[in-house]
Amino acid sequence: MLCINKETVAVAVACVFVINIEDILFLMILGFSLAAPLGPVNMEMIKQVLKSKFGYIFGIFTGLGALTGDFLVASFVLFLSIEFLKDFVENFYVFIILSCINIGILLFIGINAIKNNEIENLDSTENNLELDNRLFGILKQYIIGLIIVITSPWSYFWWASFGGILINSGLPLFDIGDRLIAIFFFLTGILVWILLLTYSLRLSRKFASDKILKLIIKGSAYLIIAFAILITYETIAFIFNFPSLR
Repeated sequence: MLCINKETVAVAVACVFVINIEDILFLMILGFSLAAPLGPVNMEMIKQVLKSKFGYIFGIFTGLGALTGDFLVASFVLFLSIEFLKDFVENFYVFIILSCINIGILLFIGINAIKNNEIENLDSTENNLELDNRLFGILKQYIIGLIIVITSPWSYFWWASFGGILINSGLPLFDIGDRLIAIFFFLTGILVWILLLTYSLRLSRKFASDKILKLIIKGSAYLIIAFAILITYETIAFIFNFPSLR
């Protein structure tokens, strides 16, 4: 039988709490600040939550997919370097490939949402989604959230800018354990935003008419297309050295 004495537990706890409360709040606020601004992921989450009775589940998994993407990009900074990240995303071919994939997925999401703008009634007792379809929908939304983040040059540019704040903040990021703890609390901030947004939308859905919901969903779809157009311009600007909007 494995015996763990009090000294071993105390050492483990001490290692976990190398980062103090102020540092934890700083990391969570940093994660929250990345997730909260208007962007394609939030627009897709809004669209999914408002569209159907079980849409909040799809919205949460869209956010979790994006959170996974943020974890991967954050790992670039904490385990490699900001310079490596900049060199990676500013490589001509990498930037073009990422941008084209991102533009394609955003256009697909936006146009599909405009064409299929049906709203499921909350009072309906019918289960319009079979279990298999629901699981497929969850997986699809997770992958969509993941792809939106990891193919967006803005994700990498954000970390190239604000990742420096994290590195130079004085946080005790001396080894892999410290960095994993830092990423954990950063992602916790993102998770708080995901749950806050989806829950508030789920509540507000009960008080909005189908007409209002359709307008919001269609507006979200047009904004997603607008982001695709913006990225298209940035890609052209990158190729032909036009002024960037960044």
